[in-house]
Amino acid sequence: MTRPRTTWPRSSAGPASWREKSVAKSSESVMVRSIIRASSRPGEEEAPPTNPTPPRPACVARWLASGGIDRPEQVGYHPAILLLRGGIAMAVSVGFIGVGNMGNPMAGNVLKAGFPMTVFDKSAAAMDNLVQAGARAGASMADVAERSEIVLTCLPASPDVEALYLEPAGLIERAKPGTILIDLSSVLPSTPRKLEPRARARGVHFLEAPVSGGVAGARAATLAIMVGGDAQVLERARPVLRAIGPNIFSVGPVGAGNTVKAINNMMACVNSLAMMEGVVLGVKAGLDPMIVYEVVKASSGGSKALERIPAALVPRKFEPGFKVQLMNKDLETFNTIAKELHVPVSFANVAQRYQQAALAAGLADMDTSAVVQIIERLAAVQVSRPGAASMPAAG
Repeated sequence: MTRPRTTWPRSSAGPASWREKSVAKSSESVMVRSIIRASSRPGEEEAPPTNPTPPRPACVARWLASGGIDRPEQVGYHPAILLLRGGIAMAVSVGFIGVGNMGNPMAGNVLKAGFPMTVFDKSAAAMDNLVQAGARAGASMADVAERSEIVLTCLPASPDVEALYLEPAGLIERAKPGTILIDLSSVLPSTPRKLEPRARARGVHFLEAPVSGGVAGARAATLAIMVGGDAQVLERARPVLRAIGPNIFSVGPVGAGNTVKAINNMMACVNSLAMMEGVVLGVKAGLDPMIVYEVVKASSGGSKALERIPAALVPRKFEPGFKVQLMNKDLETFNTIAKELHVPVSFANVAQRYQQAALAAGLADMDTSAVVQIIERLAAVQVSRPGAASMPAAG
């Protein structure tokens, strides 16, 4: 069937009326019209075009008509529009394996972006909220692989990732040729370096994409994503990744992503420990910890770590955001890389000793802010405001 040529009207009519007319002329079916409507932003209905570039939905329609997915993020589009099959716009099917503390909110945001999703986790209960939101519960890892064009994985550590991907009938073997596999886990750089050539040999694409921002960032879809691997494959996967965070960095070949992630977490941990030592000393000297917070925040020692004083240290809120055991794992990764490259890393070594002391004290599943209890024990003082009821320091 010959597709009618879409024209771009020059009238002053607002985007809403123009959108309906132009899409109605297209042969791309009701699916295109519904997706384009979903892409509207609040207030867009009233704002007429202000430049020669076609309004946002026109760009979408033109992109759909061309069948191209080269750099779709440059033209403004509903994130779930990715493929053109037989002249009909289709949403790419996404799989998500590992929907725990971090994976669950990330999967939820991909689902909210409009991607049809199949999820799988060893814990059926972990999938419940996603299934209720519209995801399909996969029967197994293999079921996810068979139903998905892009598969995201989020697992605790290197052994878990290598087992999932590399075991006989594992994810690499079960994925269809052309599938994009993206591991969001924080692991040793050697792990993605093992996975990528095995995937490539089977005609499957692989990217590592560790994230930073914790559970709060996963819920808010504000994560930073450090991608190692083929930049062209990243462009194809970018719409899915953009659903979990706006800051997507192409950092180099596989292995580079987890190296950058380890550097980031080491620096964040050392910064946080310096804050803890400073505020504990201040309290021992008789200072109000909130005075320390306000002064340092306005001075050269200010950093994001300071926000833990009012958020966690003073109110004693140590519920897990980023767990001590996971920070210890990331510091182990950093120190392993340093040993391999013969780089002296004194601060990182001390930081890991604090994490290990916290593990020994039974704080493995607490937020990393709980490490202050180790410093408090050594100083025989607890961070609290003057006059507040104070509990004995941990010990």
